[in-house]
Amino acid sequence: MAPVQKMNRLMKLRNNHPSFGGQFILLDTDGHTLGIKWQNKEAWASLAVNFQTFEWEILYTQNDEMVRLE
Repeated sequence: MAPVQKMNRLMKLRNNHPSFGGQFILLDTDGHTLGIKWQNKEAWASLAVNFQTFEWEILYTQNDEMVRLE
């Protein structure tokens, strides 16, 4: 998938997912990882970024299942 398409998917998730209408939570992580989560009832989305490896992961709920943003 092209970078522009990936950015478009991320913007659509941020603008439309119900979790972003809820509570922001800063997760307890180790010293080189940032973990953040948004939760609204059963809907949630999370971002984890490892600043040592520069790896990241976005997970979110969709139809009561966990999905990884590719």
